[in-house]
Order: sequence, then C-alpha cells, then structure tokens
Amino acid sequence: MDAYRTEDEQVEALKRWWKENGTSTVLSIVVVFGGYFAWQAWQTRQETYAESASINYQQLVQLAAQIEQEPTETRYATAQHLAETLKADYADTEYARYAALLQARLQVSQQDLEGAEAELRWVLASAPEPALEQVSNLRLARVLFAAGQADQALALSNSVEYGEFAAAFHELRGDIYYEQGDTTAAREQYQSALARGAGDANTAPLVKMKLESLPRDPSENGDDPEQDD
Repeated sequence: MDAYRTEDEQVEALKRWWKENGTSTVLSIVVVFGGYFAWQAWQTRQETYAESASINYQQLVQLAAQIEQEPTETRYATAQHLAETLKADYADTEYARYAALLQARLQVSQQDLEGAEAELRWVLASAPEPALEQVSNLRLARVLFAAGQADQALALSNSVEYGEFAAAFHELRGDIYYEQGDTTAAREQYQSALARGAGDANTAPLVKMKLESLPRDPSENGDDPEQDD
C-alpha cells in the first residue's frame, strides 16, 4: 500500500505541477519549435529566391552570348524581358544589377544610348558595391561621350572614384579632351593611363597609338615654336 500511496502521491504532484506550469511549458515548446520552423522556412524561401534569380541571370548571359553570334530582334526582346524581370522581382540582388549592366551593353550594340544610360543610372541608384559602382560610372561616361555629351561625361569622370579603373578613366578623358581640341590635356591623360597600366595588355597598345598620333608638342624637344629657322 505504501508503494501505491507513493505512486498516487507522485501522480497528484505531477497533476498539480502540470496545472501550474503546463500551459507555459507548452507555449514555450510551441515558441521554440515554431521559431525554428519559421527560420527554416525563411532560409528555404531565401535559397529559392536566390536560385530563381540565378537561373534568370544565367539565361540572360547565355542569350547575350547568342546575340553576339547572331543578333535578332527576338533575342534582343527576350533579353530585355529577362533583365526587366530581374530588376522588378529581384531588385535587391547583385543579379539584378549585373543584368542591368549587361542590358546596357546590349543596348549600346543597338545604338540605343538613351536606353543604355537609363540602365546604368538604375545600377548606380541601387547602391552597388564599390567596384560595380566604378565600372558603371565608367560605362555611363562612355555612353554620354558617345551620345555627344562630352561635357557631362567629363564632369562625371571628375566627380567619381576611379578605383581599379583609373587607366580606363584617364584614357576616356584623353579621348574627350582630344575631341575638344585640347591636345595638351589629352596627352597628359593618355600618359596617365599608360602610367597606371592602361587597363591591360590589349588596351595599352591602343593608348600608345592614340598618344603617338597627337600633334607633337615642340616643348618636348626644347623647340621654340616662335623661333625662325
């Protein structure tokens, strides 16, 4: 009987404990497990979101490669649709920014400089990381220059950080000054571009050619342009 009484007492004690603490215990369990499953669901959604953005971007990259081989209106239209989808549905991802950058390149190939400018300004407005911001500013300055807005292109190049694209910026500034007839400034910019590596081995010869094609500066050899022979 003592054993049963002891078990009965244990059961009663358990009942009392459950009455006093059961509800809060269940709620704690629900909160813990609910939070865990909510976190798992959020992670799954994020992974699915990123994967979907990646798939769309890869399709755009593949399409751009096809356009380079065989441009067609249908392919250009599909590329624009993919880029707009990424910008609309995945605007907070790097995929959207790179899609806009790629779309700008395609628009330049179509001579749609206004469209390319809009894409590049969208990238810059989306708070990109520094390297992407620099390359976007460089391409925007090139687009402005190609569109006949040399002053705006020069002003932009004066107001931004060059970063690893310093050589390319100096080359562009040299092109702008040359078109404006300021060969002295153009020479300085081309020389600066070469001093900073001129981008890479492929662009350095072109910069050298631009520099060498400039009218010779008499001061380089100590000649006096006012002196008669």
